[in-house]
Amino acid sequence: TLYSAKLVDFFKQYPNWTLEFKTKSNNVKNFIHTPHAGNVIVSWSLNPKPVVEKEEHGTAPLDARLKAARLARDKGFTLAFHIDPMIYHPDWQSHYLGLVQQITQHFDPLEVSHISLGALRFQPEQRHLMRERFGLKSSWVTQGEHFLGKDGKLRYDSYIRQKMFSFMFSEFKKHNPSWKIFLCMENKENWLNATGAMPSKTKSIQHLFIRAPRAIG
Repeated sequence: TLYSAKLVDFFKQYPNWTLEFKTKSNNVKNFIHTPHAGNVIVSWSLNPKPVVEKEEHGTAPLDARLKAARLARDKGFTLAFHIDPMIYHPDWQSHYLGLVQQITQHFDPLEVSHISLGALRFQPEQRHLMRERFGLKSSWVTQGEHFLGKDGKLRYDSYIRQKMFSFMFSEFKKHNPSWKIFLCMENKENWLNATGAMPSKTKSIQHLFIRAPRAIG
């Protein structure tokens, strides 16, 4: 629609605001050459190559997304990555380790505003639609065991989520402790068990969790 370029141009008038694009596409040509005020974050939802090929039908390949991210970085845009939804499957550790290695090989924490980690979650009625469309054997999503959470969404068991988050958090920090990582839509227990601290106590990401002021009157 070319609307992205118009948004980038509009936000030049408001340098104290931040605009974030989020995509699984590699099509950045619509806005990549648009002058900006440094307040536009271009972010990608990422998963390992095997997960993209098996589950993310009709989206850009992982390598193409990372190449597009490098193009955006080279034009002065701030980046963000959302490793979400993480999908539990037999080789999840080796696959997600490979994703960490690809990210840390091509990007520096100073270039990336934040990385979010989130486990697969969905409304109960979606389960039947997914099984009808993709079957039980062809998808890691439909093969997984899910439980109803307090928010009404189906999720993996808390232990599995903690295991995946802790693994990713640890692997990123091994490369560089400056990576700014947070958990998306997770409870207090999983925050503490996976990262060791709540976001309000983690200096590198405190700014992401500042409460917005409420309107008066």
